[in-house]
Amino acid sequence: MRGAATTIGASIRQRDASGLCHGLAGDGSFLLDCYQLFGDPAHLAVARECGERLRGFEVDGKPGEIRSTTATGMQPGLMLGTAGVGVFLLRLAQPETAADLMLGISGSLSP
Repeated sequence: MRGAATTIGASIRQRDASGLCHGLAGDGSFLLDCYQLFGDPAHLAVARECGERLRGFEVDGKPGEIRSTTATGMQPGLMLGTAGVGVFLLRLAQPETAADLMLGISGSLSP
């Protein structure tokens, strides 16, 4: 898992999708899982970078409105659309305890 986290961290700059399936939200969510499991703040730092990079998917003139990919508009789906971005951002707000809603994994770090 740690090797996968390192690989993901090195590839987030090339992501052209925002969703959970194969986009920045999915990368960030996996990194949050790693942070909760191992407690390594480096995983949290890269998860936060994923959150910041999602700003590159904002619709021009509409801050906070995220496109699904750099080439398409908004799609509401959970895995490929913007709903998954919301799930990731909610987890990012409480990285120590927020559960992974998709996998049913609850956070393991306690404040």
